[in-house]
Amino acid sequence: MVGSKKLAIVFLLGALLVGATLTYAADRVMGDHDCAQSRDRTKLRGRLADDLSLSSAQRLLLDSILERRHSDMDVVLDPVRPALDSIRSRARGEIVRMLDDRQQAAFQKILAKQEKGDGSHGRGGSK
Repeated sequence: MVGSKKLAIVFLLGALLVGATLTYAADRVMGDHDCAQSRDRTKLRGRLADDLSLSSAQRLLLDSILERRHSDMDVVLDPVRPALDSIRSRARGEIVRMLDDRQQAAFQKILAKQEKGDGSHGRGGSK
């Protein structure tokens, strides 16, 4: 009985990790305004701090917590970034193939803005 509980917990933790990784991968392929660029992260942190009426000390602590989270996520995701980049590239290729010439040109402009760091259309390339 104890062995099956441990197995269930291990399975659940594995499922959570896979889910988090897949969510991150989907975000990288489709784009997301949240944390797209450093300035966007700063803006979102400021808005969160304002919405919660955080004190200066709490704002500093929030920044520290979120920076640590970002760093920890990078450590976890670094080994799979090449696979995520491949998935993103494949999805972009599929999108381009479904578009007409005018739409392809517009899509390429969107991607170029992402690569330059304009977070208005979501994430750009890898970190």
